[in-house]
Amino acid sequence: MDEDRAESTVPSWVSLKSDWSKDKIINFRSSDK
Repeated sequence: MDEDRAESTVPSWVSLKSDWSKDKIINFRSSDK
């Protein structure tokens, strides 16, 4: 059951990380202006 739970959390974490990375890139580009 523990393994099943961890697998379910992976997609959510990856999605969060992707969203955070996107936001950071936008902020970084804005700072370049």
